[in-house]
Amino acid sequence: MSWAKRIGGRLPDFADVVRRFPIAVLIMAVFTVWLIVQQLGDGIFGEDEEHIFGGFILCGYIAVIMGLISEARGWKRPKGLMLGISIGLPTFLVCYLAKYLDFNVPMAIAAAIVFLGNAAAFRAARHGSNVWNFTQKLWTGAIFAGVGSGIFAIGMVVIYEAVKSLFGVDIETLAIDILLPIGLAFLAPIYWMGTLPRYGDVEDVSELSFEARALSFLGTWMLAPLVAIYSLIILAYGAKILIQWELPKGEIAALVTPFLGVGMLVWLMLEPKVLKESGFVKFYRRVWHWVMLAATLLLAIAVFVRIREYGFTTVRFLLMLIVIWGFVQSFWFIFRSQVKRDIRIPTGIAAALLLVGAFVADPISLEHQFRRAKAAKVTLVDFDADAVIQNPQAAKSFLGGLAFIVKHQDEKRFKRL
Repeated sequence: MSWAKRIGGRLPDFADVVRRFPIAVLIMAVFTVWLIVQQLGDGIFGEDEEHIFGGFILCGYIAVIMGLISEARGWKRPKGLMLGISIGLPTFLVCYLAKYLDFNVPMAIAAAIVFLGNAAAFRAARHGSNVWNFTQKLWTGAIFAGVGSGIFAIGMVVIYEAVKSLFGVDIETLAIDILLPIGLAFLAPIYWMGTLPRYGDVEDVSELSFEARALSFLGTWMLAPLVAIYSLIILAYGAKILIQWELPKGEIAALVTPFLGVGMLVWLMLEPKVLKESGFVKFYRRVWHWVMLAATLLLAIAVFVRIREYGFTTVRFLLMLIVIWGFVQSFWFIFRSQVKRDIRIPTGIAAALLLVGAFVADPISLEHQFRRAKAAKVTLVDFDADAVIQNPQAAKSFLGGLAFIVKHQDEKRFKRL
């Protein structure tokens, strides 16, 4: 067997990827061409570049989701294609007009990514190990694609610098402007889509793959102990607040938010019933949501204090959504019966909240900051030195609201101020 066939046997079948996800492949192809034109044209699309960029990414994920749903539901190709197009085109238009619609594209992309694991639409009430195995394959492929993309990008930069240094030849256009977008925007997504499992491939799973067991080992012996130690720190800090009756400082959100994400991820990694659960794993899965509830309460206090003092911003709105997710998730798994504790719930709730946030986070934050700035301006009257000295909090509110409005290029509210 030739080396080409050996390598090809380990790579996804491009024709199969096109058959399964034709719209996604087309989107990535157009996205790649757009990136190359944008690079060669030195940013010819101007201020709309980031919205177009986000639109391609979001539509690509939606196309993949529609492909997975079509497979799970057994839809015929025309139906799946028409639904994908009918959803994708309006989505791209919304992203393109995001500035005028106050639509948060990154939140929408995050919602689509989180929802990927639920796209298979398993029909049984729980399907614990099947859902877990499907999601594990999905994200394992994404991890390999991400690592490969990083290596490819570094390699392109090294080759470019080496050729320029050794031979005095500038190949920036070829290496950076053409080959790099092809590798990152087209080949990497194609590889990832080629690794996505089919709906029928994960039915009636009794044994897990080597990668699944490796991830479970990582969760059991490395991540879970670290999360447990960090949990003690979070609980101790919560006890300190109760004893001293001192509100948490601003940095608490940066500490608790990653903890909730990693802890939830580890909980999911330790889900499969086919694994031989150790006593520590059982203990972790039994107490995690109680710890999550305490950490979410701590985060809720911190977010409430920041919003009360400085008003809503997009980031604080996102933190509020995380608080809602934490409370719903922990209460559901603590107080609901075992049969209702579907492992699709964490990502499903997160995806729904992020989607809501994509539409309302920016409008609510802008209006709230505008009202705070307007009220502060009334207090400051002429905004002279004496007024600022006598009303420092009002001046701070006005300048903070004005800065947020300017950052979001909201000319209408800026002129009203």
